[in-house]
Amino acid sequence: GTSVPAAALAVAAQGDEDPLHVTPPGASRPALVLDAEGELGIGVETPEDKLAVLNEGPGRAGFFRTENAGNIAAALSATTTGRGNAVFANVLSRESTSAALRAVHSGGGRAGQFDGSVSVSGNLGINTLNPTAKLVIEGDDDGADVVVRDERFARMRMVAEAPTDDVTLSVQARGSSNAERAEIGTVSNHGMVLFTNGETRIRLQRNGAVCIGNC
Repeated sequence: GTSVPAAALAVAAQGDEDPLHVTPPGASRPALVLDAEGELGIGVETPEDKLAVLNEGPGRAGFFRTENAGNIAAALSATTTGRGNAVFANVLSRESTSAALRAVHSGGGRAGQFDGSVSVSGNLGINTLNPTAKLVIEGDDDGADVVVRDERFARMRMVAEAPTDDVTLSVQARGSSNAERAEIGTVSNHGMVLFTNGETRIRLQRNGAVCIGNC
């Protein structure tokens, strides 16, 4: 389609025709398609994205690898400058228990790193593939499972949205020079109870009164 090729292989479409179709012998559809809109399909006859890959057989639909030992760049990088997602992973089968996105580090480094906010709509599992609650952390009996660290004031908070005022429990550690201590209690206008075996043992009223036992 061109008499002045700019590369070893240059294909110029005429009109609205697709520039490139590659069909293996005996195949019923092209294995590689470059359409008139510049969209590339591998295993996809009518691609609707800049790159669409379909594998209907065994193995992966795509594989990216870098072997440069001095290269700290990612083997696969995704960036969006608009409001969309840089990466979107979806498992269409409702019967499948596989992860939509899974990262594994075979060495001693990090399997994942997030710079910014992370939003999870389902259950989140750390060190487990089958989380049964909103957050499940499987420890390894070799140290702390959860660490919240701050130079002066580290805290974890749990908030229950009540019909009127939210109930807020705070577990915190203060490291400032005027108050070095660990704290646990409510930061909302509510009392607090300590219980064992499902029974209340100590009740701390919101006015500071303490009740021990059956009260």
